[in-house]
Amino acid sequence: MAKYDNAKAMRELRKRRKERKLCTRCGKPVFGENVQCDACREYCKMYALLHPKEKVIIRNLKSWEVKNKKLYDILINKRITIPQLAQMIGVSARSVDRWVFEGSLPKIENREKVNTYLNIEVFELD
Repeated sequence: MAKYDNAKAMRELRKRRKERKLCTRCGKPVFGENVQCDACREYCKMYALLHPKEKVIIRNLKSWEVKNKKLYDILINKRITIPQLAQMIGVSARSVDRWVFEGSLPKIENREKVNTYLNIEVFELD
């Protein structure tokens, strides 16, 4: 019995989608020379900024929904990654992920550190 190769199957799927002018990631129609639709390109660009390859996050987002838009925009504009912010504050990258994507609030000490590090009042201090 032959062993099924997931990686090979995905390569073949992407190749067939590219030939049929479909997004290689989601399968929607694409126009021009692009191999990905606008939504997938935007997702990949934002994910690459927030999760650089040298510091991989062990997390698959259930949805690409940003709950803390203010913090997200600051990270994008200042080109700070989630692992970088986590390291500067002294928390896990998963915690910062929760702040950005799940809308949870950090402890008061961590709120102060984030506000100080970014020089912007991201979180209200009680």
